Amino acid sequence: MDQSKHVFVSPSIASVIDYAVMDDQGNWCSLFTGQTQHELSEVYPGVTVTTEAAFWQRLYDQVRTAPEEISQAVFDQAAPDATNRAQLPDSLSYMVRDAKCANVATIFVAYYDADGLRRFARFRDRATLTHREVMDVVSPLMAGGVYDA
Repeated sequence: MDQSKHVFVSPSIASVIDYAVMDDQGNWCSLFTGQTQHELSEVYPGVTVTTEAAFWQRLYDQVRTAPEEISQAVFDQAAPDATNRAQLPDSLSYMVRDAKCANVATIFVAYYDADGLRRFARFRDRATLTHREVMDVVSPLMAGGVYDA
């Protein structure tokens, strides 16, 4: 992702309003409509300019949830809609995409806890997490601890 791309965002909506470009006078303007930040603020109160990367990070931070223990029935019920399956001898994970455009998924995990019991968990995060990263997120649950984002 290009770190130099800027976007207009507003606290009142969850998506990007438009890409932001600097005009000849040094004012931020909408790439597609040419509206200035001031003009956009009449429709989108609180509109600001941020990098595209910062917008995505904020979105992920807002939708990310801590892993929670679930029943095997809940785990099995979501399986038909799953993508990105990964399995190791001691764990299995799969994802159910929440929003393709936002790259967010509910992630389901089956694992063995410290006592060797099969446990199940779910959480929301980026759909691009590897199985190893998924297991890192649920490792506090596996050890009987608490998740710390």
